[in-house]
Amino acid sequence: MRTGLVHRSLAVGAAVSVLGLAACGGGGGSGTTTGAVPPGSSARVGDSGDAAKPRDSRDAAKAKAKATRSRQAAERRPTRAEARRAARVEARRARAARAREKRRAKRTEARQARAERAKLRRETAAALGTPERAVSTYLTAFGAGDGAAVCRTYTKAQQRRIARSFGTTCAKGIRQAFETGGGTEGYEQGLGSLRVGEAQVSGSRAVVQLVPLAGGDADPSLAVKLVRTGRIWLIARPSGG
Repeated sequence: MRTGLVHRSLAVGAAVSVLGLAACGGGGGSGTTTGAVPPGSSARVGDSGDAAKPRDSRDAAKAKAKATRSRQAAERRPTRAEARRAARVEARRARAARAREKRRAKRTEARQARAERAKLRRETAAALGTPERAVSTYLTAFGAGDGAAVCRTYTKAQQRRIARSFGTTCAKGIRQAFETGGGTEGYEQGLGSLRVGEAQVSGSRAVVQLVPLAGGDADPSLAVKLVRTGRIWLIARPSGG
């Protein structure tokens, strides 16, 4: 009887051992066949996902940088309206520059004209400062056929008389008279053979007698009548007038 109890105890112990192994998963083949992942397989799958994430991040960063560059280029690129506005501004600047240049050129011309007039006034004052110098200047200009210089020694009234007589300007009329009178040769035979005598001044009027270079009596018809205008003397009537 005792021996039977021992056998039953051993049998119960063996059964308990079997159940313990089953509970601990030692049943081997069934766990493997239920689709369990082999050792190391789960690590490789995880590694593949982690590697894909950086590639996606790099692609996204490149796309973002490209979009940023495109946006900046578009911002720098002027629109048509801006281009037209810039063209109008540039055109206005060019017109303003041309206008400034024209004004500068006009001012320069005006200064030069004033300087020429001032020089002419100084020369005229020197040439016409006395009745004798005025007549001498007149003879020299007439002998050169310079109608403009001759007319500058005349009063305004005398200039108008010359212009009416020849039907043209005073200067052209004097030039015609010079050529009609034989030019330089005719001048030498006429006025060129005379010299300026002493002036007889009476207030603002004066008379200068032209005297023959060869000597002899002066011809009263060769007297030049002058009037003083400001600081200069002008011929009111030339000789024989």
